[in-house]
Amino acid sequence: MSKKMYHAQILIYPDQYKKIRQIAERENRSISEVSRELLTYALQGYQKETYIHLDKIQAADKVFESIFEKRHGQMIELDSVELLNQARQERTDELGSS
Repeated sequence: MSKKMYHAQILIYPDQYKKIRQIAERENRSISEVSRELLTYALQGYQKETYIHLDKIQAADKVFESIFEKRHGQMIELDSVELLNQARQERTDELGSS
């Protein structure tokens, strides 16, 4: 039993069409079949990248929780504007002494 398919009309660039058509001709397959296969590969890659990003976010969250626990629930208090001004002043001093 074959899977039910959805009819979708999409617009692709001429160079994409040419490459898909060349593959289809070379492999004696339809353009639709080749397009579905390429789309499947692209979606699998997209899902893999999504999971990689999710793993990185979860790892960063674990680091945050560990630091937060070590600091007994106290957040690090930083004045980002002051830090930026300090960095700018240091850079200005470096450039002035060159």
